[in-house]
Amino acid sequence: MFVTLVTSPQPQSRAFLADLLWNDVSEQKAKSNLRYTLRDLRKIVGEYLDVTAETVAFRHDLPHWVDATTFARYLASVSFMDAATTTTAVSDEALVLDEALELYAGEYLYGFALDNAPVFERQVAAKRRHLHDLFVQGLNLRIRLHQEHGEYEQGLALNQLLLTLEPWREEAHRQRMLLFAYSGQRNAALKQYTLCCQLLAEELDVPPMETTTALYERIRSGEWFAAHSAADAAGHTPAFVKSLSVDVRPSGTNGNHVAVPDAAPSQIGPQVDIGAMPDALVFCGREAELATLHDWIGRERARVVALLGISGVGKSALTAVLAEDIAEAEEGPGHDFTQIIWRTLQPAPTCNELLHDWLQQLGVDVPQTPAPSFDQLTAQLFAVLQERRCLLVLDGLDGIFAPPSPQEEWFEERYRPGLEPYEHLLRLFFQRRHRSCVVLNSRVRPKALSRLDERHGAFRCLELDGITAADTGELLTALGVITTDETRDVLHQTCNGSPLLLHHTAEIVLDFFAGDVQAFLAEDTFFVGEIGAALARQIDALPALERRIMQALAESDQPVSAQTLTAHLRPRPDRRTYFHALQNLRRICLVRQDDAELHLSGPFAGYLKERARSLGEEED
Repeated sequence: MFVTLVTSPQPQSRAFLADLLWNDVSEQKAKSNLRYTLRDLRKIVGEYLDVTAETVAFRHDLPHWVDATTFARYLASVSFMDAATTTTAVSDEALVLDEALELYAGEYLYGFALDNAPVFERQVAAKRRHLHDLFVQGLNLRIRLHQEHGEYEQGLALNQLLLTLEPWREEAHRQRMLLFAYSGQRNAALKQYTLCCQLLAEELDVPPMETTTALYERIRSGEWFAAHSAADAAGHTPAFVKSLSVDVRPSGTNGNHVAVPDAAPSQIGPQVDIGAMPDALVFCGREAELATLHDWIGRERARVVALLGISGVGKSALTAVLAEDIAEAEEGPGHDFTQIIWRTLQPAPTCNELLHDWLQQLGVDVPQTPAPSFDQLTAQLFAVLQERRCLLVLDGLDGIFAPPSPQEEWFEERYRPGLEPYEHLLRLFFQRRHRSCVVLNSRVRPKALSRLDERHGAFRCLELDGITAADTGELLTALGVITTDETRDVLHQTCNGSPLLLHHTAEIVLDFFAGDVQAFLAEDTFFVGEIGAALARQIDALPALERRIMQALAESDQPVSAQTLTAHLRPRPDRRTYFHALQNLRRICLVRQDDAELHLSGPFAGYLKERARSLGEEED
């Protein structure tokens, strides 16, 4: 508890602390535990705790020093150095940066764990990722300063540490190639490109970006060294002024300058272009999920956040509430966005059309002729996103993918014709350093994200399930349907807390049963009309093996392991095909996995049981 309080700038509610540490006991017991723990803690830290009837806070006004807080505050302030920084100032920054990096002795609270405290463990994991991100940013900045000062051996040593932490980070491989080239090690630079290709294939199953290959070709042909010699003769430009992920030329060469427009005049809240953002008129629950998103985006400064889940689970509604909170400046002073842009990819424009639209909204003058290339548009976009903090929302990201085919052996990710550059764009958002955040709502986890371990800090992912039973009751009441605890629980279980299906159910109860929930339940038919048709379309479009897996999971009353499930499939598929199909069902959010056990997402179990029962009745 003390760690939570000392690292929190704001007072924490008693309810939050009780849930944080005693999530597995009754509310009364949790409050009692909190009371006794606070009593014992005050005996140790005394006046450093400020305890009221509602909140508990650490007295930050009293003398204290916390390594994690000092580390985070400093690195957050130097993540984006001013290009006009003097040589003396850079030298001073380098010395202090070295001291700050030495504070990072390993993972936050490494080896410390609490039994039966999942909320606390999630909070620690989030803090751990945040500090890891800052350490990586600090390493990257220090390497660039070493390069600027000609300290290539020191830069290579820190770069090796960076690649040990994040071997998938393509920018770091490109950085290492440059350091080798600057120190005259041509063959080592070329070998690093080969290693980069191998690691990207293993970690992400993707080829290197064009900028990395372009750097390789320039080094291999000798063009880079010729340009470098010319740059030395003309005068050296500080390397850290240039972004290694955008410009692969050596310092001092000419390049296209990207003009970044000034942010809008100071105003209350950011500029908002809501596009097709839904209006969440009836929104219930999701307090924990909303708090998590605010924490990731505001405090952790996540660059990519993905909300995944089946249709109707409430991804767009939750993101809309998040955007409204940020726009109204109601949550998290750490957000400080200057602009919010919401775009829906149903149907999806080409990637260049989207980039052109974004740049126009951001005030960048994009020439019409000749039409700029993808690389030119992304260079302009990230120049803005490095200077200003913008929130970009892409709703319905699954619209960029071609639908599955029942004739396939298994579902394979394929982009719709002409939309392949989206894969490159997604990778750029978590590989390039910038101050902004893109939020992705999708029924499908793109491969560009699925192969990454979240502990790398490249992105944050929240997979949404249904709302709670209590929130189900609140939603139904708001929609005009009155339930008892018993009928509410039946509706919640059958709909699996799906907000869309609960809306649909409420309409049927009101339109055909005059609000009588008991009469509706007596019919024992839930999945009628468009909802049933939509569920049927999703299932029937799947390859045969994936449909069989879903039917087997529906027939199981309890979650099962992958090994147990395969025993119920007849004919039994070979292991490679089976696990590939399971992986695809996980990626398209139709199957969830908790503690190594599998179960169907959302209302699919109830729907498949009802459909099987209906088919049986027709045969009878």
